[in-house]
Amino acid sequence: MACAEGACSRWRKPSKKAPTSRTRQNPETEADGKAGNGEHGMAVVGGRETGYTEVRKVMAMLRIYLDNCCYNRPFDNQKDAAIAVETQAKLFIQSLVRYKAVELAYSSISLQEIADSPFEENSRAIVDFIEGNAGYYVGTDSNEAAIPLAQEIMRTGVKLKDAAHVACAIAAKCDYLITTDRRLLKYADERIKLVNPVDFVRIWEAL
Repeated sequence: MACAEGACSRWRKPSKKAPTSRTRQNPETEADGKAGNGEHGMAVVGGRETGYTEVRKVMAMLRIYLDNCCYNRPFDNQKDAAIAVETQAKLFIQSLVRYKAVELAYSSISLQEIADSPFEENSRAIVDFIEGNAGYYVGTDSNEAAIPLAQEIMRTGVKLKDAAHVACAIAAKCDYLITTDRRLLKYADERIKLVNPVDFVRIWEAL
């Protein structure tokens, strides 16, 4: 957990006003165990400060889906500059979720992949965040829609687990799937946008 805490040390205390909704309506204490709990509100992402307490009017709340490489980014080697920046962005997104500025969707595929991890403490923290903050769940009862989607996506060369995540995000009608998997980011689909955490924060700031 030390790597995530190191990233959090660069966050500033927010104003008491929570962010307004940005595009649809709804929630991580996960990696850092602190970000988004009301103690942090500014992040340095890509060399610039990003605040989520600014008031902005948007029609509905964005719905997002994080794959497991994104959830686990704060547990990766923070000595790598690119990883550290993606971690800061991911923790910022985590705070947006917890402040209900965006809605988090997840799936039975996510939970199974997390459960298969050998790092129990990390997995427990991620699951606690998801279960405490997510607003939309794609369960096994949605397989009728998700399986054909995944098969279609796999025909483009995307691997099974990645295709399953994309299919679940589409089935949940998410606006964005956020991932740090550079190979998966090459996949394009008009039904959903795939972005890494840093790019999502930039998109958020531009809304």
